[in-house]
Amino acid sequence: TMKILTEQFLLGKSLYDWTISLAIVIGVYLVSKLVYFLSRKVFSKIAKKTETRVDDIILEVSETPFILLISLAGIGYAINRLHLESDNIQHFYLAINFLIIINLTWWFARFFKELISSYVVPLAQRDDNKLDSHVAKVFQKIVCVVIWCVGILLALHSLGINVKTFLA
Repeated sequence: TMKILTEQFLLGKSLYDWTISLAIVIGVYLVSKLVYFLSRKVFSKIAKKTETRVDDIILEVSETPFILLISLAGIGYAINRLHLESDNIQHFYLAINFLIIINLTWWFARFFKELISSYVVPLAQRDDNKLDSHVAKVFQKIVCVVIWCVGILLALHSLGINVKTFLA
């Protein structure tokens, strides 16, 4: 059976190489499930025992983006190790980079939104001043919009798009 894997080729790569890459993708899937389980069952219980809310926020907003990051990096590695030569593969790598940047932008936007809603908004609501409360909520939205604008510009730049025209 090993002879079949090393002598049969698909797109110029042996079936053995394709099998290793498939095993990496399956391994990444299992690691992401393990991270999800640990996050829900172990890390969240530890975070709830602490006095501050920051660790709860970090854990809450990081779970899905971190799992997506692991998945994207693992799939990218599995394909990269095959050393495929094609314009389509280059487009694939650009797409992976784009998605990683969007994923990180999503994380930053969620983190700062939760941080502001957990600390700034309650602080503004304590004074019975509705204006402060509204200003805090507007600030929260502005921060999210700025983060998304920067993230989208970085993601477009990673695709080779000239973002200077958007900034002018």
